[in-house]
Amino acid sequence: KAKKLLHTSDNSISEIAVAVGFDNFSYFSTLFKKSIGVSPKDYRDQNDTT
Repeated sequence: KAKKLLHTSDNSISEIAVAVGFDNFSYFSTLFKKSIGVSPKDYRDQNDTT
């Protein structure tokens, strides 16, 4: 769900972290990077189609 929101939403990464159930942005970012291989910001930048 976080990947979809990063790709389709203009919300901040912190807001997306909260939306998917994380209170701690740093923890969300760490787990995202472990799972996907890049940080949420880098994922968004790589998948930005606008």
